[in-house]
Amino acid sequence: MKQYFSVEKYFEELFYDLKCEDATKAYIVSLFAKYKKSSEDLSKDSITLLFAQGREKRDFYLFQKIGDWTLFYNVFNKTHNFSYYRVIGQLSYD
Repeated sequence: MKQYFSVEKYFEELFYDLKCEDATKAYIVSLFAKYKKSSEDLSKDSITLLFAQGREKRDFYLFQKIGDWTLFYNVFNKTHNFSYYRVIGQLSYD
């Protein structure tokens, strides 16, 4: 088994062949690496309520946080709510 000394290096190697701009790839690597900390975890929050709060306050940071979380969640959790979370994520990034 290969040993990694940082989460970032693991995701850099994992996404090496991803077809996108270098800046996009760097964002995706950092997005996945940041979820090593539970402070970024939204799994116990209502994404619907957070999204409504973001719309009410026009909170760019909250929208980014929701978009990032839903992307991360959708990659690792294939559930019946996949399309809902994908749409909320897309709307958050928009």
